[in-house]
Amino acid sequence: LIVIGIYTGKALTYQTKFLPKTMINDMDISNKTVFQVNKELQKSYRGKTFVATEGGMELFKFTGSDVGITDEFTESLTLIKDQQDQWSWPIRILKNKVQKEKLEKITYNKETFAGFFAGLPLVSANRIKPENAKIEKTESNFNLKPEVMGNTFDLDKVKASLITTIESEETRISLDDYYQKPTIYKDNPELIKITNEANSLSKLDISYLIVDQKETISAERLFQWISLDAENNIVIDEDKVTSYLTELATKYSTKTN
Repeated sequence: LIVIGIYTGKALTYQTKFLPKTMINDMDISNKTVFQVNKELQKSYRGKTFVATEGGMELFKFTGSDVGITDEFTESLTLIKDQQDQWSWPIRILKNKVQKEKLEKITYNKETFAGFFAGLPLVSANRIKPENAKIEKTESNFNLKPEVMGNTFDLDKVKASLITTIESEETRISLDDYYQKPTIYKDNPELIKITNEANSLSKLDISYLIVDQKETISAERLFQWISLDAENNIVIDEDKVTSYLTELATKYSTKTN
């Protein structure tokens, strides 16, 4: 009877307390009430330190309070406690395995977070912006210049990453994958095609007859006429063509006079 009394009395205490060997988010909550655990979790999350890194080096850090974590965990904790079998307390004590519970995602004050995020050291004139691959005209040919990756942050992606980390159990955030990226790369088939076409065209020597006289537009001169517009269309400099035709007109009008 004494044993039964002890067993029953202990079981009754677990109507309001968590069973032995119960963990939640790496916190031992054994033999504690919902009220006690709620206070400990609030203190833990508000003081929890998060570290954001770039290239393995700390860029900034913040606490739960900085981003407005003010959760009230009573409802979730009560649900977890009510699902436990209070009469199984001896088994819990004898078992080697710990019962791990998990809270729903942590929430935060959006206005507090917005103010915090606006003050982060994410934007700097020293950062390099990404550039798309592009075709450049040099002194002798058209060259496909590779893209520039840069190290300017994509602020929307950084913000989403911080929120995901806050809502999870993680405390470290690597920002290395959240840079703005080019949209056009050097292996773009259309850029390669246009570069080849422009170079092929600029290497042509064009010959024709005027009054039985052979005239040749050299590849060097043709290259000076050719350029690319903003949409990478091959265009001819009309002013230079007009100037050339004027030269021809002057030349042959002189011959016929």
